[in-house]
Amino acid sequence: MAYYHCSTCNFSLHRICAYIRPPLAIENLKCHDHTLTLFPRRVPLPCDACGFSLDTPFFDHVYSCLLCNYMVHRTCIYLPRVIKITRHPHRLSYTSSIVPSCELACGVCRKTVDVNYGSYSCTKGCRYALHSKCATNKKVWDGKDLEGVPEEEEEILEPFLWIDEETIQHFSHDHHHLKLRQDGGSHENKFCEACTLPMTVSDRFYSCIKCEFVLHETCASLPRRKHHPVHKHPLTLFHPSSSNPHKVCDGCTRNCCGFIYRCSEQDCEFQLDVRCASLPDPSIHDCHPPDHPLFFNFTSGSCMGFESVACDHCEYLECIQCESFLSSLRYFALRGSLQAR
Repeated sequence: MAYYHCSTCNFSLHRICAYIRPPLAIENLKCHDHTLTLFPRRVPLPCDACGFSLDTPFFDHVYSCLLCNYMVHRTCIYLPRVIKITRHPHRLSYTSSIVPSCELACGVCRKTVDVNYGSYSCTKGCRYALHSKCATNKKVWDGKDLEGVPEEEEEILEPFLWIDEETIQHFSHDHHHLKLRQDGGSHENKFCEACTLPMTVSDRFYSCIKCEFVLHETCASLPRRKHHPVHKHPLTLFHPSSSNPHKVCDGCTRNCCGFIYRCSEQDCEFQLDVRCASLPDPSIHDCHPPDHPLFFNFTSGSCMGFESVACDHCEYLECIQCESFLSSLRYFALRGSLQAR
């Protein structure tokens, strides 16, 4: 590899990097009170903004403030001040350090957040924090800096209207009314339109008074709008009768036959079936110790379910303690086999 070298200073520079001329000084008062100066060395010290090493394998210039003994990656200088992610109901603001009143786990990677370095915390005072790099991960954050942007109340879309105590008009079947059924004799050969699972004797469900349309009581109450931890945009509930050119669930890669939660952003085709969208975070599963919760994460490995079946494109739940993984596809397959015994 060809490079330039100064034998007097023992300074080396890759030939491509020699043509990249970063500014010698950067003034960004949102990041730091003083002017930051280019530091032309890589040092194995943590960045004061994100906590990751300044001696990173990827190319990123380092800037410093010698007055404050402050060192930072160039990209970290421009970290957004206020953001919103789907993993938390409130906005998050960047802070140079968190009051060390308690140990906090990052809401994305679940590893401990070092209070001595920059991170994001809840603007409403919740005990919730994120590493800077985790918060601005493109899979989590939509790229919008909300500093100075007024916070608007999100419109709540109700899934149905009450007609009387036992009758509703559901958004997915608005031309007929649905009536609550609790009698076990009327469940046979009926499948829920939302989750596609069969009705059982113990199920409470809504049945159309004029046709064969049925919904589990819980499925009838599914929220119209949902924030899911595996996607950076809000999801909206759709009935399969709506136009839907992309019919595979991005969570488990199965065909979506029932209701679908689809991304509300234009040109984004992400979608989840209602079973994947309703998985709790964290989850407890019978195939893993109950004191080891499973969290949604973007890392993946060998699925603890059935290793012979490919789960490469599924969403994964991770046990942070064991560093083991369970795909959503295996989650339902294993749970189904356990319940059938």
